[in-house]
Amino acid sequence: MPKWKRSRNNYNDKGTRYGAAVATGLPGRVQQKVERGELSPGQQEEEAAKLKARESEIGKFEQDMAKQIQEKRSELLEPIYNKINEAIANVAKEQNLSLVFDMGILLKSDPALDIIQLVKRELGI
Repeated sequence: MPKWKRSRNNYNDKGTRYGAAVATGLPGRVQQKVERGELSPGQQEEEAAKLKARESEIGKFEQDMAKQIQEKRSELLEPIYNKINEAIANVAKEQNLSLVFDMGILLKSDPALDIIQLVKRELGI
């Protein structure tokens, strides 16, 4: 399903952008200044406090981005899941089935009762 692939790619792209944003920061530059002796002990404490605040901001940013990614994923996948469920319901009605089970949860079943090909045909895939 092309729509599924587009949704997955959008989800992955957003995750990649998120990872790049989190990777940028100050610790490397501060460490270099400390190693070169450019910061007094008082300045080191100030920078440590700034870094601590920045870490807190990054933690909040990570949480916000994770939430946004999950929301976007749900938004992109919901129409696809709805279409799949509709196709399953249509096939079940056509085949006069009162119950349809996910094959992943069944220990044993009759292959003749598997409707996956009918659902794929209904979806046009």
